[in-house]
Amino acid sequence: MPLTMLKQGQSGVIKELHGKSAAVRHLEELGFVTGENIRVISELAGNLIIELKGSRLALNKVTASRIILAD
Repeated sequence: MPLTMLKQGQSGVIKELHGKSAAVRHLEELGFVTGENIRVISELAGNLIIELKGSRLALNKVTASRIILAD
């Protein structure tokens, strides 16, 4: 399930990342790695503010859709 499916306050565990290798590498450098917990803080027009490793990050919906969570 893509990260975009989570609603405000919901959490999940990162299963895999999709996209071109440069985009995947960039996400990994930001801390989006397999097995990491992620929580949606807020959502506006599909764009997300998420919490990852104690930090808040903003993701547009295209980038967020590349992050696949475990079921």
